[in-house]
Amino acid sequence: MKTRTTLTIILFFIIQVFASAQQEIIPDDADVKVGVLDNGLTYYIRHNRLPKQRAEFYIVQKVGSILEEEHQRGLAHFLEHMCFNGTENFPGNSLVDELEKKGIKFGVNLNAYTSIDETVYNLSNIPVDREGIIDTALLVLHDWSGFILLNDKDIDEERGVIREEWRTRNTAGYRAMKETLKNIFPGSRYAERIPIGLIDVIDNFPYQAIREYYKKWYRPDLQAIIVVGDIDVDLIERKIIKLFSDIQLPENAEPRKEFGVPNNIEPIVSIVTDPEIQHSEISVFFKREAIRASEKNTTAHYSTVMAENLVASMFNQRMYEISQKNDPPFNGAAGGFGTFSVAKTKRAWGIKANPRNNKDWEKSLRTLLLENERIKRFGFTNTELERAKINTLRNFESGYKERNKRVNKSFVSMLVQNFLNSEPYPDIEWTYNFVQEFLSGLELEEVNSLASTLATDINVVFTFTGTQNDNIVPPTPDDILRVWNESKKAELFPYNDEIVDEKLFDVNLSKGKIIKTEQQAFGYTQWTLSNGIKVLCKRTNYKEDQVVMTAYSPGGISLIAEENLPSALAMNNLAILGGVGNLNQVRLKKLLTGKKVNVSPFVNGLSEGINASASPKDFVTLLQLTYLAFTQPRRDEDAFKTWVTNTREQMTNASLNPMNSLNDTLTSILTCNHPRSIQFNIDVLEKIDYNKSLSLFKERFSDASDFTFFITGNINLDSIKGDVETYLGALPSSYQNEKFVDWEMYPPKGVIKKHFERKMEIPKSSIVVIYTGEIPYTLENAILMDFLKSTLDIVYTENIREKEGATYGVSVNGTINKYPTERYSLQIQFDTDPSLREKLLTTIYDEINKISRHNPDNVSTDKIKKYMLKKHTEKQVNNRYWQSVINAYIINGIDVYSDYEKIVSSVTPSMIRKFAKKVFSQKNIVEVSMNPEEH
Repeated sequence: MKTRTTLTIILFFIIQVFASAQQEIIPDDADVKVGVLDNGLTYYIRHNRLPKQRAEFYIVQKVGSILEEEHQRGLAHFLEHMCFNGTENFPGNSLVDELEKKGIKFGVNLNAYTSIDETVYNLSNIPVDREGIIDTALLVLHDWSGFILLNDKDIDEERGVIREEWRTRNTAGYRAMKETLKNIFPGSRYAERIPIGLIDVIDNFPYQAIREYYKKWYRPDLQAIIVVGDIDVDLIERKIIKLFSDIQLPENAEPRKEFGVPNNIEPIVSIVTDPEIQHSEISVFFKREAIRASEKNTTAHYSTVMAENLVASMFNQRMYEISQKNDPPFNGAAGGFGTFSVAKTKRAWGIKANPRNNKDWEKSLRTLLLENERIKRFGFTNTELERAKINTLRNFESGYKERNKRVNKSFVSMLVQNFLNSEPYPDIEWTYNFVQEFLSGLELEEVNSLASTLATDINVVFTFTGTQNDNIVPPTPDDILRVWNESKKAELFPYNDEIVDEKLFDVNLSKGKIIKTEQQAFGYTQWTLSNGIKVLCKRTNYKEDQVVMTAYSPGGISLIAEENLPSALAMNNLAILGGVGNLNQVRLKKLLTGKKVNVSPFVNGLSEGINASASPKDFVTLLQLTYLAFTQPRRDEDAFKTWVTNTREQMTNASLNPMNSLNDTLTSILTCNHPRSIQFNIDVLEKIDYNKSLSLFKERFSDASDFTFFITGNINLDSIKGDVETYLGALPSSYQNEKFVDWEMYPPKGVIKKHFERKMEIPKSSIVVIYTGEIPYTLENAILMDFLKSTLDIVYTENIREKEGATYGVSVNGTINKYPTERYSLQIQFDTDPSLREKLLTTIYDEINKISRHNPDNVSTDKIKKYMLKKHTEKQVNNRYWQSVINAYIINGIDVYSDYEKIVSSVTPSMIRKFAKKVFSQKNIVEVSMNPEEH
């Protein structure tokens, strides 16, 4: 009784905080057509023109693993798999086959997910230039809704696939989550309904069990069809009504239950350890009642959500500032409002931290609780709120500017949440106007009233997950409760918000000049500056609020002496770790309030450069930050010490994850233990000289004359000329004309096999096979590599996943590089039951031998061709795609755009076979497998 009364008071208090926001109904997006058929099925249809001639087709089910009985645990997820293994109109594997013939790729455009409370299926980026494809997509959704065959043979074949999915997903994180849920959901079904289920059920459930589950829960009153894209809304509606009206709603259908989460007066404390966990985490949840569905479409609720987001933003900024101090209590920390863990029937304010060294749990927890308590007692400051409001409004402003450039998925996500959770779906103009008005009228006292409810004495849940070994002692429940009780009694003072009143840029520059203008390929204009820099610019209208910029210069780490490599390897981490100019990272972040800009310098093996992006109105800030990154990276000894401590911990903990052993082994073999191929480990970390690292970084950026900048986005070239001359033209140049050095760090020739054992909690074999060699760097070869990779994807999916059920999936990746020499690498990787390792390796090599001797079938080649052409069309309305095109043209000397479709269309099975023979006949093979220790 006490718990219920207190919760009611808290909820009433929060609502009263924003009583000024009247209970007005949020208007739905008028362009969405919504209907409900007589059988209860809901549909949402919206026209949207981006991407052109593409649409999204979704079926959303209010059905998940929470509805399983004990003997059905895992069947909701199993059923998701079965939707791709035989339906009324697409028996066997014909569903995937039929769609892939239309360029709709399984796992990319054709997918699904199962969670605890819902299951969602999607056909994405579907070409809708022909009515027949629309009919096929809707027929697939129709079959998924209630016409899955669930044949005995298909079920048995899928058991192995899901067993291997369980093996692959059974990581330390999964095991910790599983145990944590049991602890924090006493008396609730949420405690034991992780979708993957129980292996005993997966292996042994009778066929009728899954059929009963399907018949009971997959029904129209729990389903919604969502179609968004470049379609005729009325035509789609007629088709849905005609196709889906025949689905019968079962008589006496059992109501879809909601599963509650009991309140708790005394704190719940969950402590879970695992020997493979790399990073400890400690969390605190203050549970509260979920918002009623009937209240979610009101402006009062929307106002509360906005205020909650501001509170979370300000809390997280404080946590960030603490993490940047010398000897911080945690590596990182954050807070936020949302569902309580996996339960949609309970909300919570949650705060969490990652303790340093996996040991400092008490410092982390104490800091979290004290800061939470400080906010409860004193609230936030006006300056904090103003920054949070400015950043929030800037994000909505960006969305508003992009209102005519929104892609289909942005609408789909809102409609999915409306059906599942009654979340509103207003149009972007209403949203932007509402947010402007709300933020302008929001007072600090209102926000602080909400903040005063963050910490409660009831419905509190603590969780700790950490590594399990002899050197680290995890906390006990009494330890955690002691810190909690102490924090509530601690003497605290209001937060002091440091105000930044200096300028970002206060440098007198010697402005450069554009001395030459040329027209380059693909609509780019090239400027040559007086300091030697080349700038290539292209105006696009793909995104209203985006400009992307990259820069490239040859050299990189290849020009650094071997004895300085430890410090060189840390350059990317340390270069602007301390900020730029006179501003550390905390002050810099505050100064950039309301700006949408990011600048990241980098130095890699063969080059150095910049990756950056900004809103058009912040483009000058982007150029200023670029200048400062080149010339004034800031040294911060405290930040460096913190980075070293955190990095040491990460490296120490990395050894707990078996996959790191596999990666380290591969690196050693593929580089032939070259003296310049040093692995970034603790020994290397201890050799890093901060001053040397900054000096090396400055050296790499001291000569701008050989830099090429690429700028693409919504910019007016005439308007930015002066700014480019001012900031890029002022960068120092010494005209050294550097080139990278090829240290001949190549993979080994011949066949190298390395099998080793590693202690594991869940036994599995992880296998990697890599083919390497020399090949000309041409567009045709790059395209043929994609065909070869995709062909192997198809045959391995069919013969290893589907027929054998021996792995969750085989990953195939192939690349061709021009620098330092023209070489290729093709990598095949998979996990499996250790007893199946040799058998599957034999299959891997057998298929390679087949494709080297025999043409792949025409059907597979045509599937790949259609997908590649479809994907190429879709990429052409993206700024970053054109950045990659011009970069390849200028830096690599290859046109990857003009003849792409022509070459793809001309590829034949014979060409793929001949290319495969070139790749595999060089017989440079690295085979590595990591297996569990035998006990």
